[in-house]
Amino acid sequence: MSDVGTPAASASVSRPPSLFTLLRRNFWLLFGGIFLVVGIITLLIGAGLLWQESLFASEAAETVGTVLGKSLDRATSDRGTEYFVNYRFTDADGATRDASDQLDFGAWDALVEGGPIAIQYLESDPETSRMARDGWPYAGIMLGIGVLAAAAGTALAIPGIRGFRRERRLWASGTPAWGTVTGHEQANVRFNGRYLWHVRYRYEDAAGASHDGRSKYLGEGEAHAFAEGSRALVRYDAGRPADSVWIGAREEGTA
Repeated sequence: MSDVGTPAASASVSRPPSLFTLLRRNFWLLFGGIFLVVGIITLLIGAGLLWQESLFASEAAETVGTVLGKSLDRATSDRGTEYFVNYRFTDADGATRDASDQLDFGAWDALVEGGPIAIQYLESDPETSRMARDGWPYAGIMLGIGVLAAAAGTALAIPGIRGFRRERRLWASGTPAWGTVTGHEQANVRFNGRYLWHVRYRYEDAAGASHDGRSKYLGEGEAHAFAEGSRALVRYDAGRPADSVWIGAREEGTA
């Protein structure tokens, strides 16, 4: 391109994107962050369950109570059916206590209203009780899922953070150039049910060398607003001219 320096006058026209826009385009960081948050929450739940199991293992007393009633909350779009039992038992001091517990379907279905139910309660806190069971496996599974999800989130987020920082750096201090649109590419990612797109482009650095680039994720309308052969603003790293970012400001006087 003969007018490599021309974008300098137009560079100020294009404002840096918002933080939300950059995050929306960086799906590695977005998905990694989601996995990381879910993993940490699950990890904390698993750790809490393990602590609870350690308490029951060290000071639980067992007795036989009576099933007062059974109930369920039917499944919704974001959770499965939940099963509950209400029961009554007498602790070691002779106090009668009513409590409830959430069970899996098998344990819940086997109980009969008015029938017996094996109960565990903490001797130091009889208000804390549950249907007798071995909760170690479930606590271990939750902890393991949390560790795996947090590790996966971290692995996804690290390259996402690098890409996010790179894009912000190039937006702020990259050398402007006109990129010629060479094509459009549909991404294998959807947002709000619609596929996102990339714009492919070619540009020349200050030394006249040609480089190819690809935009981050864009909406279909946003990507196709730039016809093949049209020119738009890009920025590249002066120290590594092959490293660029799509800005998208249209060259003045072009459709």
